[in-house]
Amino acid sequence: MPARSRLSTMSIPDQALILPISDLSLNREENTKLRLAGTITGINPSNSSLIVLSDPHPATTSTASSVLVDLSLCISNNSWRRGSDAKLPELKSKLMVIGHLTRRAVRVDLEWLTKPKKRDLGEVQRKDSVGEGKQCVPNGYFVLEAILCKPLDESFHLALWNHAARLRSQNEWSHYYDQHTRSKGKRKADT
Repeated sequence: MPARSRLSTMSIPDQALILPISDLSLNREENTKLRLAGTITGINPSNSSLIVLSDPHPATTSTASSVLVDLSLCISNNSWRRGSDAKLPELKSKLMVIGHLTRRAVRVDLEWLTKPKKRDLGEVQRKDSVGEGKQCVPNGYFVLEAILCKPLDESFHLALWNHAARLRSQNEWSHYYDQHTRSKGKRKADT
């Protein structure tokens, strides 16, 4: 390989797959770099860098509309630590994250989401502030390890973003499928 082409491929960053949260296939997207946007519907009271990011506009065929996100890398490297007014994203705020979806060997304890507690307004966040329904409880084995996160303002239109991300994803999959079927056809023709 010529030095020039080797250099150009080394400088290309790993692209993130843009998906709506409700379109995630956890097994398929495992170890994939993803860009997701949603609403924060849960913050772990014992580890505030672990949040639940939910899709407020899920696809009708969706089985899951939430994912666990670990913000610890973003918090330690971002301006949240540097500024005097630094703070973590708030519950029910909109957030866009980029990170790798990882499968944990040990399931993340989601008791703070699933076990109802007596309402105490002094606590950070509990199930009663998340809302009812199994769709809010993410899979405890899969966590998006965020490397970048960006709080979004109220004017950011998540339904429109989901629609555009879904169209882009469908286009990428059809392109991949077309290439894959063409290469299979060539192999059959060669034999």
